[in-house]
Amino acid sequence: MRLEQKVALVTGGGRGIGRETSVLLASEGAKVALFADDEREVEETADFIRKQGGEAIAIFGDVRSENSVNAAAQTVLDAFGRIDILVNNAGVMIIKPFLEMTVSEWDWIHDVNLRGVYLFSRAVIPHMVNQQSGVIVNVSSIWGTKGGPNRSAYISSKFAVIGLTRALAEEYRSANIRVNAVCPGPVRTKMMEDLAPGATRFCSGNSLVKTTTIRKLSSLPAPVKPRPISTTGSERTRKASWWRTCRSGSIRTP
Repeated sequence: MRLEQKVALVTGGGRGIGRETSVLLASEGAKVALFADDEREVEETADFIRKQGGEAIAIFGDVRSENSVNAAAQTVLDAFGRIDILVNNAGVMIIKPFLEMTVSEWDWIHDVNLRGVYLFSRAVIPHMVNQQSGVIVNVSSIWGTKGGPNRSAYISSKFAVIGLTRALAEEYRSANIRVNAVCPGPVRTKMMEDLAPGATRFCSGNSLVKTTTIRKLSSLPAPVKPRPISTTGSERTRKASWWRTCRSGSIRTP
């Protein structure tokens, strides 16, 4: 197994892309900690992984809360002794014209989509620095690479995730920590269905969900359901934590 003895922490791990990613990581041998704000979903996903022979723990909390995030990181360290992989996947969206969006809605989206990435990275990076190794995968969006109507808060938050990713990649590559972002197109998830019932029929065929790896990023066509962000690959890109190109909905290293 390619990720045996590795420990992964996945936010938003109870459903959608986060769930599929967690299941895949476990199937590759990683010990997985799932963090989410829906206790039932995250427990169900962790239980599914355990029934498949994997090792997983469920952590209920709020990505917006510094105390909750710090406690989650400590829970993972207490349970597994280390954190090798962080997948910042948790995210929310509201589709609404700019002038109709309230300040509280704007703050909520940015607190989940950006502050959550900041808080979890801040909680985990010191341990990765001590290990002199680690991988952080931030889930941005195809909307983090272009503009569009009625999604101003979501788009700006996802652009910011890419900016933070670039900054951290440069700052911590000397500690052998690689920081990458993936930018999925439309994916058939519960969030998408809740936002626009029936619209998920457009999520098949023309969408891409990108897979990211511990040492390499590679692309994976998305069918009608979410596919995982995987963490495998070649030694070739181990030394490369900086950004090279953005195409086909994915930010990638060389």
